[in-house]
Amino acid sequence: MAYDPTTGQPAQKSIALPVILAALGAGLASAVFLSLILAIFGAFGGSSDTPSVSSGGGVSADYAKRAVEIAGPSVVSIISGAELVDPNTGYATSSPESTGSGVIISEDGYIVTNNHVVTRSDLVTPQDEVLVQLGIENVPARIVGRDAINDIAVIKVERDGLDPIEIGSSDELQPGDPIVVIGNPLGLGISVSTGIVSATGRTFGQELFTGQQAGEYELAQLAAAIQVDAAVNHGNSGGALLNAQGEWVGIPSAGLGDFGTQGLSFCIPIGVAEGIIEDLIEFGRAYHPYLGANTETIDLVVADLYGLPVEQGAFIDTIDEGSPAEEAGLQPSDIIVSVDGENITTQLDLAGTIRSKDIGDTVIVTVWRMDEDGEWGQYEGDVILGELEAVR
Repeated sequence: MAYDPTTGQPAQKSIALPVILAALGAGLASAVFLSLILAIFGAFGGSSDTPSVSSGGGVSADYAKRAVEIAGPSVVSIISGAELVDPNTGYATSSPESTGSGVIISEDGYIVTNNHVVTRSDLVTPQDEVLVQLGIENVPARIVGRDAINDIAVIKVERDGLDPIEIGSSDELQPGDPIVVIGNPLGLGISVSTGIVSATGRTFGQELFTGQQAGEYELAQLAAAIQVDAAVNHGNSGGALLNAQGEWVGIPSAGLGDFGTQGLSFCIPIGVAEGIIEDLIEFGRAYHPYLGANTETIDLVVADLYGLPVEQGAFIDTIDEGSPAEEAGLQPSDIIVSVDGENITTQLDLAGTIRSKDIGDTVIVTVWRMDEDGEWGQYEGDVILGELEAVR
């Protein structure tokens, strides 16, 4: 699926299916016969736009090369900052404040990247200038819309005839699946790295490092993130995570190299990003449901220290004035343990679960609460979710 060039909205495209070859028996004769079959296949239609499949039913060794051939023309380098280009020469006049990557989604110039690629270090203030490298030319881009919460932005260049990427399904990814990452690491230029899906459905955010109380806005984590072991460095942000068929299934957004780790990178699933992209193009902003409870994660140490009734959950530290949480009667010191029957074990679980709902939804929140006699009891109640005022 790609985006309609006239509207910027998703449009269906047909995707060729890989040809599956039957496995052949062992032995030299079988190997020779297999070589002949593959040679014939290569002569008659072996130039399919999807990766070939091995005799064992898996992806062939050249899947990465094939994926890059399909999707590579749709991935671009981005720089942002101030006074980037001399208007008389077209050449850069100063070092950019940020470098990153982007993915072309329409023939007329809509490009998806990360919010942090086109904003200053506060992740709120947009950069003065954004340039996209198309071939040897640096083309000015305008920011169409930004979503700081999910770290997604849409920009647009005034060009036609661009090559939009094919969109796949992130929901079909499973641990162990091969993947390809294309982007502009460290400003070196478009580069390729490979790996596998390490895990799906991860919630990744500042709590992993600080453990501090945070409001819903401050938890700018990747909800339901795809964890991969491919190299994702500074500058890969906003690029393309591809499946073996060369389809766009995620947006590389965060690597943990700065924290001394390797092979631990997180990507926004395209299934999460698509609706946000549509909103950014149509409205210039994204819409997010809002609870208004600022929480901390309960773990075994905290539970034992304070004699809490549960060993996991989201402890309410403060509640925003006039928020849905306040109107529903939630209180500081309540421990949220489930929302609509889904277990809540951390503050990130809570944020991710709320963000999976719609504005105006009524959700059932289950909490543990201490009464006036110091006794803990479990309660549940309805909360009508509001709208979180996101950066735009």
